[in-house]
Amino acid sequence: MIEATVIQDEEKLKEFYELRYQTFVVDQGAAPRSFYPDQQLKDDFDKDGIHIGCYLDERLVGTLSLILKKDDLLMIEKVHGLESDDTNKYAEAMRFIIVEDEVTKKLSVKGTIVAKILKELDKAIMEHEITHVYVQSSEKGQKLYENIGFEVIGDYKMYEGISNECPMLLDINKANHKILQGVSNDD
Repeated sequence: MIEATVIQDEEKLKEFYELRYQTFVVDQGAAPRSFYPDQQLKDDFDKDGIHIGCYLDERLVGTLSLILKKDDLLMIEKVHGLESDDTNKYAEAMRFIIVEDEVTKKLSVKGTIVAKILKELDKAIMEHEITHVYVQSSEKGQKLYENIGFEVIGDYKMYEGISNECPMLLDINKANHKILQGVSNDD
């Protein structure tokens, strides 16, 4: 069974941060190992984040974090020099992972994982009355985000000198809610 949920349990959060470390630091080399001596990829903004985990039975197979904009700039605003207006409520979706293995590489399984994560994301967006969501996308992920309704709002730029990403923005009123709500046969 595949289920997604907001993670609040400390042990599950540890597993969540360890998967991010394995994916982004070890596998992709997107950050130096020395930044994360405990082998958990977590940053200051994570303490206030909404962390969504997707489980295949008891195994963590997908993650996504939603960081709500407060007083400080969001990571994407810092990296791409963006300014959010005060009349809207912003958040940044980041570190979207789908584990690649023999089971999850099947299109039907991967599609269900994505759908379940997006459904939880949609719930969090509605619960917190978010009006706009940012995401930094690689070329590989851009099409998925465009299908949801994200629009490119800037040029591709090297992030930390490692990954080439562009800023995208989703106006929730223009979102494809059928995709965000994770339409699938098993709901």
